Amino acid sequence: MRSVRIEKKYPLYGLDLNESTSPIEAGLGWTVRPEKADFIGRDALLRQKEAGVQRKLVAIEFDGLDFLPTPGDNISIEGDSVGHVTSADRGFFVGRSIAMGYVQPAVAKGDLLVEVTDKEGTTRTGTVNLKAAYDPEREIVRA
Repeated sequence: MRSVRIEKKYPLYGLDLNESTSPIEAGLGWTVRPEKADFIGRDALLRQKEAGVQRKLVAIEFDGLDFLPTPGDNISIEGDSVGHVTSADRGFFVGRSIAMGYVQPAVAKGDLLVEVTDKEGTTRTGTVNLKAAYDPEREIVRA
């Protein structure tokens, strides 16, 4: 189940999401409709939509299945830290390891190369992907 979740870029509560995460940061803004009703946090979400967020959740894909980052591992570009990993697993169907993590908004661009350094000091280059690794257009869901 974890492999399927990461391939579809489904965030997991407790790792990728928690009570301090906004739906806009996590790419789930479509799940909230502030124009429909008043709710706790509505004003904060409207401010984030207008001003932007400080971080965005992205997927990072690595060639092969041998590298598996852990939550808290550093995400960097040319040595400059730009975020951290929140979860990772092997995408057996797509044949790549995939990590999810929060990065600075300027880094949240598809096909951007980033480095992830694990706790043992191993650094691997991965590609930022804004869509799911498996079925990115969600065609299977619509069938």
